[in-house]
Amino acid sequence: MKKPKFLYLAAATIPLFSLMAACGDDEKQQEMLSLSTPPYADVSALYVIDDNNADIHSIELTESGNYIIEGNSASFRNQESRRNHRQICQNAIDIGASTRSVSGTYLGKFIKISDTEFILEGFGTIVIEGSSDGAVTIWITPVNGESYTLSGEREDNYGDTPKTSNLCRTWDIYTIRAQMVYNGKVLFDSTKPATDYASLARELNAVYMQYDEDGEGLYEAIPDYGYSQIIFTKAGTYLVTTTSDQMGYSLWKWTNEEEGIIRYTHDVWDRDFDDIDYSNPAVISFRGNEMIIEDIVADDYEDGMSFSLRYWYNCVSPE
Repeated sequence: MKKPKFLYLAAATIPLFSLMAACGDDEKQQEMLSLSTPPYADVSALYVIDDNNADIHSIELTESGNYIIEGNSASFRNQESRRNHRQICQNAIDIGASTRSVSGTYLGKFIKISDTEFILEGFGTIVIEGSSDGAVTIWITPVNGESYTLSGEREDNYGDTPKTSNLCRTWDIYTIRAQMVYNGKVLFDSTKPATDYASLARELNAVYMQYDEDGEGLYEAIPDYGYSQIIFTKAGTYLVTTTSDQMGYSLWKWTNEEEGIIRYTHDVWDRDFDDIDYSNPAVISFRGNEMIIEDIVADDYEDGMSFSLRYWYNCVSPE
């Protein structure tokens, strides 16, 4: 049996063919009408700082009122595209009200004072002034520290198409389903609350070990966390948080928007969306204020044997 590759902070949904068969024209139209506009869609943007020597690489304001500040690191500087400066973030610690900090990346909530001024909870205040060509000046007043100014650019986004507008917001994950199939036989199929992902992973791994010739299991270490939220932004950010204050921070893009198919990267070092070892496809659908994502972690066939492993994440928009 060909051993599947474990996906770091995987996402999930109903199978593609089931989804396409279930969605008639009326249902697709209802899907586009179901979700309200996130409260901060009009100010959401990713600002990338020009100065490579600055402590901050980028500041992003998301559609649902989150902010993401990525610290600068010479080891993550990219010669090809600024928007690809991302980090895989683990072992977060709370630093303020609703704020996480991991490896120089900060996640928290912001308060809009005006179209140009924002309070970033646990971090400070920023004022953004820009021009028509995308260049911006950002005045930063930290909670503890002196004010300073940075210059940068507002990055392009994926636009305001119906599916993009539905997707790009903060989602609460409430259930996760895992299914493992070997030679057409279902070996494991279970659904648990997202907060109990660790239990789901232990049970799945125990079954997998019965068929694993290497005896290594699915995980380097059994996860000890549950899943909390997923954030998508129009600037191409895909971020997952856990109940133990971990973050998975990567990129996403549409590969077939009409059918709701995206592709997302696993980490910052290998950013090629077409590399199957470092990116995955997912199919997204919406029902009312809910989103379902399916991710096929493994779908292998070798020497007459087949193996598949899938996750389904059910999410709800709190807005």
